[in-house]
Amino acid sequence: RETAARGRAIAAHTHQPLAQLGYGRALLASSRYEEAADSLWMAVELDPSSPAAHRVLWLSLAACGRFREAVEVWDQWKNLGLTPPEEEAEMPLIERMRQAALTIEVALRGGT
Repeated sequence: RETAARGRAIAAHTHQPLAQLGYGRALLASSRYEEAADSLWMAVELDPSSPAAHRVLWLSLAACGRFREAVEVWDQWKNLGLTPPEEEAEMPLIERMRQAALTIEVALRGGT
């Protein structure tokens, strides 16, 4: 499989944030959300100023139901202040996704 091949390719580059980011994106596209989150956490740890790593990480966290963490990462991403113009145009949609994650988190916790 393509994702397995990418996994082997990244093995030699585990300390490179772009390698982790690319692998995380591939895992996310393959619906392997938990594995994607692991790789993307590593990308963020290796390059804390990467808006792309934060953005894809929060999507993977939301996809695997880790809504509180997703919102925290979203807030970190927003605070980076490095939003490219194409993402800035999507900010209303992104904010609605953030609010949906918060709503789901509250509902799952029983309204607390």
